[in-house]
Amino acid sequence: IMLWAGACTTPTKEQPTLLETIDQNLTDAAQQYQFMSTLISGDRFPKTFENEQMVTSGSDWWCSGFYPGSLLYLYEETGSQPLYTEAM
Repeated sequence: IMLWAGACTTPTKEQPTLLETIDQNLTDAAQQYQFMSTLISGDRFPKTFENEQMVTSGSDWWCSGFYPGSLLYLYEETGSQPLYTEAM
């Protein structure tokens, strides 16, 4: 019960609010996707990481739409034109 009660306290100045945490996560994700876009070329899409290397796929892989879809969601939240351009 003590843990639950502690989780319901009002954030202090040192603790970010939930919305601040979400905003920071979206900012971080946008930066990571912008960096990832420099690692791929042409008509390739990020697929996974194996042995510290990015593995890509073509548009025939069933998850290939996840990358441009994620870029568009991040663009909607951040307004970052490079994310939109990469998605298109």
